[in-house]
Order: sequence, then C-alpha cells, then structure tokens
Amino acid sequence: VDGKIENMSEQVEIVKDPVSTEIVPQSLKSKIPEPFRIAEFNRLDFTSGGSPAQIRTEFCDSLTTGFFGNYYLIDKDFSDANGRPVGGIITVHVVGKMGSWKADDTTQTIWKIHLLSDVISVWDSIHVGLTREEVERFGKANDGLCFDKGDLAYSCDFNSFSADFIFKDDFLTELTVRRNCESE
Repeated sequence: VDGKIENMSEQVEIVKDPVSTEIVPQSLKSKIPEPFRIAEFNRLDFTSGGSPAQIRTEFCDSLTTGFFGNYYLIDKDFSDANGRPVGGIITVHVVGKMGSWKADDTTQTIWKIHLLSDVISVWDSIHVGLTREEVERFGKANDGLCFDKGDLAYSCDFNSFSADFIFKDDFLTELTVRRNCESE
C-alpha cells in the first residue's frame, strides 16, 4: 500500500504473492453524516444541467433509473483556469424525469462534490482554504481510514463516503467527496 495509513480499526494482511502485501480494513467505525444537505441548495448561487446518458459507472453502475444532474456553484470571488466563476460542482442522482427536476426535489441524492473554492463547506466545517493539519484532525475525529499521499494529497474513507484532498503550500486547494456505492 502506498503512503501512510492512519486510524485503522481491525486489520487483516493479505498476501497476494511473496513480494507484495496489502492491508485491508475489516470494518470502519465512521458514522459520518451526509456531507451537504440538499435543502441548502436554495441558498446557493448556481446553474444546473443533467444527462441521462452520463457514464453511470463513474458514480454507481447499479443505479438503473433516474438521471445524474450537476449544480455548478457560482463564486463571484473565484475564477477557474478558463476564467469561469465556478467554484464547485455538486453531482446528484435524481429519481424521475429530467424535465421536472428542481432544486427542492426530494428525490435527489448527492453522489459527488468537487470544490475549487470555499463557496460551500462540507460536513459543516471542511472547505477549501483549511490547513492540512485541520483536515487531518477532521479525518481522525471522524474515524476515517486515511492515507497520507505525500505533500500534495491526503485521502480518507468514511464508510459511506470517500474524500480526496489536494494541497498547495499546506493549504487545501481542491476537495472531492464521493458516495461509495457499496454502502447503498
């Protein structure tokens, strides 16, 4: 396994061949809640779009109905590499027809959140701009299976969700949270 592993509960060592081994967690204790509440969409500045043809395997290939939609979060104080004020994207799965999809739709489930600015916080406290120490403390406090991937990256698995953190000069510059399909 590459990197340093932190906060592992029970571990099992699996020997694939005489040269390499892999440490696999038997169970995670994390009971972390949803990263963001759908009810909060109405307070955001966003544009949206969706597609029934979006590649399902990127999110969860066991979902056979509904569609995936994106909320493009507008941050007037941010500019991406192409000059657009999109500070993040929230991808949701929606049961029903795309034509009737609205921000207050109760059939939405968040599948992925990708943030490049501090336009929102996930889990009420994690946002772009935090220090690496603050992010690592959060992972430990929530019983995550966390991997230190060098100076630029850190990842945590929290049972239902996985999070990837990208740093520059010890500050969080990019954050991706994904729902884990096997927990659904």
